Amino acid sequence: MAERSFIRVEQAKPAGLGNAAECSCEVLTRPAATEKAFKQEVCGQVRHAGPLPDGPAWLQLRFTVSPRRNCANLWKPVIDALDPIFGRTNPNKEWNPQDGRIVELGLHRDVDADVGNAVKISLRAGSIR
Repeated sequence: MAERSFIRVEQAKPAGLGNAAECSCEVLTRPAATEKAFKQEVCGQVRHAGPLPDGPAWLQLRFTVSPRRNCANLWKPVIDALDPIFGRTNPNKEWNPQDGRIVELGLHRDVDADVGNAVKISLRAGSIR
């Protein structure tokens, strides 16, 4: 475990290249984040992107939503659906990824009225070496 943890909220800015992404994908989903169908759509669309090698990882999620959509409740169900990338903690338990591997997490939001009720998710992830 790290000696220090921190959270930062600041004006969005383009991220540097930093670590090269080992997985990258775009997801489009329409159900409410509280519905099982939301996780199923995310999981189904990221299957081709992983898995990452074992060990610590970083994850960047960019949500494009309409002004009507609250994006604060999106990050948890999306991460719950990422077991194809991070592996599953318990093989018999659905929506239980090894998310403790994520030691660097970035959450980003773009607002676009044209997406309506859909959510576009841009995902980039990689191993920390």
